[in-house]
Amino acid sequence: MGSYVFCDNFFRFYARYIYRNMSLYQSGRFDLLKERIGREWKGFSGRAFEEMVRILLARNLSDRYDVIGPWWNRRGDEIDLLALGPQGSLAVEIKNRDLMRSEALGLLSTLSAKIPLVKGLPGPVATGIAGRTVGDKEALREEGFTIVDLADLGLGG
Repeated sequence: MGSYVFCDNFFRFYARYIYRNMSLYQSGRFDLLKERIGREWKGFSGRAFEEMVRILLARNLSDRYDVIGPWWNRRGDEIDLLALGPQGSLAVEIKNRDLMRSEALGLLSTLSAKIPLVKGLPGPVATGIAGRTVGDKEALREEGFTIVDLADLGLGG
């Protein structure tokens, strides 16, 4: 028996929170429903944000890279976006929050440590980060990192 995955975030939200808790909704117990949604909201919205940014980045990178998508292994190591092309590869960590420079550098360091886990990765391998905003992004770009925030994707001010 197969499983189905909703691609639309509205339907995902409905299936996860409203349909599953229909008795709360129908009986008007919105306070309890809101509490249940609140407990899981950070994880739900984080996955939706990651997927949205991955799609937008893939569109922007498709002219330079042949294969673009997430990567993971059986141990649970994950790279949010891995782009492979004839001139090299790009690994990007995606975070649904505003990042300060120090946080960005820590995430980039962790991401760099995952690169050797990917077998047969064409080099050179660049690393990058995407977030709602990234502090000191121009300086990080000058250091050779790929830095993308919502403004770069046309979604923020």
